[in-house]
Amino acid sequence: MEPAVGQERDLEHQRPFWRDVRLLGGVLTQVLLEQEGPELDREVERLLAMARRRRRESSPRREAALVRAVRQLPLERAEQVARALAVYFQLVNIAEQNHRLRGLRQREGELTLGRAARELAVRGPALEEFLAGVSVELVVTAHPTEAVRRTVLNKHRLLARLLARLEEPGVGERERREALGELKRTVVSLWQTDELRGRRPEVLAEVEQSLFYFDAVFWELLPWVHRRLGEELGLERVPTVLRFGTWVGGDRDGNPRVTAAVTWEALRRQRRLVLEKYLGELHLLAQELSVSRRLAGVSEELERSVAADQAGLPGTARRLGERFRDEPYRRKLHFVGERLRRTAAGRAGGYGSAGEFAAQLGVMRESLLAHGGRELAAGRLAELELKVRLFGFHLARMDLREHSDRHQAAVAELLARAGEEADYRERPEEERQAILERELANRRPLVSGRLEYSAATAEVLAVFEVFRRAREQLDPECVGSYLISMAHEPSDLLEVLLLAKEAGLFRPWQGESDLDVVPLFETIPDLRAAPRRLAELCRLPAYRAQLAARGMRQEVMLGYSDSDKDGGYLTANWELFKVQRDLAALAREQGVRLKLFHGRGGAIGRGGGPTGQAILAQAPGSWAGGIKITEQGEAISANYALEGIGRHTLEQVLAAALLANLEREWPGDAPVEEWSAAMEELSERAYAAYRELYEDGAFRAYFYRATPVEEIGHLKIGSRPARRAGGQALEELRAIPWVFAWTQSRHALPAWYGVGTALAEYAGGGGMEQLRKMYQGWPFFRGMLDNLQMAMAKADLEVAAAYASLAGEPTVYGKIRGEFQRTLAQVLAVTGQRELLEHDPALRASLRLRNPYVDPLNYLQAELLGRLRRGEEPEEECLRVILRSINGIAAALRNTG
Repeated sequence: MEPAVGQERDLEHQRPFWRDVRLLGGVLTQVLLEQEGPELDREVERLLAMARRRRRESSPRREAALVRAVRQLPLERAEQVARALAVYFQLVNIAEQNHRLRGLRQREGELTLGRAARELAVRGPALEEFLAGVSVELVVTAHPTEAVRRTVLNKHRLLARLLARLEEPGVGERERREALGELKRTVVSLWQTDELRGRRPEVLAEVEQSLFYFDAVFWELLPWVHRRLGEELGLERVPTVLRFGTWVGGDRDGNPRVTAAVTWEALRRQRRLVLEKYLGELHLLAQELSVSRRLAGVSEELERSVAADQAGLPGTARRLGERFRDEPYRRKLHFVGERLRRTAAGRAGGYGSAGEFAAQLGVMRESLLAHGGRELAAGRLAELELKVRLFGFHLARMDLREHSDRHQAAVAELLARAGEEADYRERPEEERQAILERELANRRPLVSGRLEYSAATAEVLAVFEVFRRAREQLDPECVGSYLISMAHEPSDLLEVLLLAKEAGLFRPWQGESDLDVVPLFETIPDLRAAPRRLAELCRLPAYRAQLAARGMRQEVMLGYSDSDKDGGYLTANWELFKVQRDLAALAREQGVRLKLFHGRGGAIGRGGGPTGQAILAQAPGSWAGGIKITEQGEAISANYALEGIGRHTLEQVLAAALLANLEREWPGDAPVEEWSAAMEELSERAYAAYRELYEDGAFRAYFYRATPVEEIGHLKIGSRPARRAGGQALEELRAIPWVFAWTQSRHALPAWYGVGTALAEYAGGGGMEQLRKMYQGWPFFRGMLDNLQMAMAKADLEVAAAYASLAGEPTVYGKIRGEFQRTLAQVLAVTGQRELLEHDPALRASLRLRNPYVDPLNYLQAELLGRLRRGEEPEEECLRVILRSINGIAAALRNTG
């Protein structure tokens, strides 16, 4: 498979990328010829040639010819074609990732720690105080947007390493032949591996998938970025400003498979992995610290520490005997390892906390520093100390999440069984608040061991019990935030506090609380009401007690996915910006330190886009308490599967965080009120256009017929159901399949619909110059339009017409197509470009490569959807081929949901 003629001339610096594409495409062609014979290769090349001609000429005749060719494919051949194109796009993605590694740090204008350090030097803040205010947490989720199996991902990593090996300086002909041979074997294995999962993954399988990244990637990556920060700032010891958290095993919102028992097991596996990693580090450290007391001094504190170990672990001391008698660091490390093993097994003699472990390492560090071992102290020992600060005994802090309805139902049952309030759920909000305030002030327990509760309520109570037990038995830092989905009223938070009180986690009479209660505001109405809701909470005595117990810290999560689905792209972005600004102002007024948690997805329609740029586009002043951001699905493998890209990603995230913390307010010359007023008007117009379409019954029917949304549900890419409830209402559909389906059918509607109308109406009133100034001077507005361009460049309304024909709704398709053309014209006018992504020629060239190859997959998918719905093919076999086409298109567009 070759790229279209002339494409490689797009950019001179793209030549190595095209070379890799030709190499991998040639290998795939060879494999297909050997494995399937020349017929498949000829069929694929015929379709691709037709697709390229269609792209060059853009004529109805060329498109009709491609549609006819696809229509004539029998199901078995269609499956082979779909697989061949899907594997090709996987190989193109590997080549593209490999190219990203070339000269990442040389790109002009990149977000780097060097750039951030220079800015800090110019602005001159007190570094220690400044860094104490910087906090970034990237939270790994199991959201079902990673369509690629872990088995296949591992093959991708191997192919990437082989490409890199072929470029190593001085590689000989023999080594090159060996690498090419292994590369071909891997492509053969890839072709013979079924990319479709045979069954839906269990939650603990998702836990293991996340632990793979902690083990293979984050364990080294996170310390590396802190060392880089120290180097750039000239600091020997930097605070832990960046961490990874996790939802995997703790996110039970609408997922009945995430039980309390699963959460406990996930926490245990995290602890087991981190302790195993420490034992491996101790083994390497012992090789380095072979210091003899005959040649270098040893501190008295270290001598006393070893003596205490010998007295406390007599069995270990006997087994050691005289070994390492003159090598005190090795002897000490042997005892440290034994105590870690006991910690892992839960036996006496282990460490009570990661702090105890860190203190033992500190004793060795101080001894080395005092006796000529500064370089040794700064080596593996310093690395291990940093890892203990970053990972503790818990690896990553787990957030727990549940829907507000589950809490309300549980509290209602507890009250009714205790003979208190039989009609709690029917009471108005003010009365529910009063009841909860009363119960929170009452020290007597509401839960009785003599009563039996429903299975649903028992499970809710069990989750809080796991929270308490994990803090006591595993690590106080292993759990922290308890998130409430669809938090509409203050009572939603008070209910969680009452459940926490029953588990002993909230003790207001002692001024103590062990958990952060975090509302998740997701819909447009909830985002608009969020500042008012937080103000109401701050006035309630029970919640003021919670705030005081947590050091006046309040975390708030903002949902990007549901807000976009609810209000459209532009309105969701503006409401999210405003709520950050308003919550930050309210927090300052109330003396609360606010931490915002951004629930961003991988696709543009779910808040996706480059994380560093998204951080810089946040509302000024919204950083006081730090920031949390979700890392979801395919974004995790795209950002971290390769070490070099992972380093680049984290460096950009941390650099953006440092720069954003410097910008506490708007730039001095920015016309804040004028731009905000313009955005308010744009948002109102975009919202009206979007809701007019969204609420149209014909549009809803169109969505289900003109996209593969129902078929996506059979893909088995996550443990979580696609719907919050069992009904078919569009409101119950989660945002991930919503975005996924529109992406597959090349509409990409959630990322742009309504924007064109808003821009056109505003510009028509003489506002075009204002829009251009906003694009040039406002990172928020620029980032919003740049992300929109990425999504629109992946859309194709000509291809989408093939899906529209399945719906039989020409009026709806015409309305969507008209808005797309309007949006395209307005975005180009505002940004001053002749075509989309003119400012990003590398991405534009990549899409030009992909489009001729993805078109046959789209037309094939649309054809098979028609056959399936008309009953022309065996259902199971036809569905399987459609699922292969879904995987292929996801790989081609590098987006799912």
